[in-house]
Amino acid sequence: FRSYLILNNDGIVIKWEQAGDGGTPISYKKAVQYSHHILDLCEKSESYAPDFFDSQEEKVENIRVRTKEYELIASQEGNYTLVVIQDGGKAHDDLVGNETNPVET
Repeated sequence: FRSYLILNNDGIVIKWEQAGDGGTPISYKKAVQYSHHILDLCEKSESYAPDFFDSQEEKVENIRVRTKEYELIASQEGNYTLVVIQDGGKAHDDLVGNETNPVET
């Protein structure tokens, strides 16, 4: 993975870290931006989730957003949210040999 964030549901970043040789480290300012956008996305997805399910008790536990550059996974538990940012897109597909984009030999 590239990096991770741990934040409380008030938007305060508790911990963030860049893993390995994933490029430039994530700054605190960038971590706060991710925090704001992720919590906003989580809030909106929870408000719209009942429209998609029969039961009103269903809850959104994880959110996965995949782009050409990276994949972002957010999971809320209690008053905390864990956000993991990992490599995704074409480079990742080539590495794992995704069937939709097979590796040529």
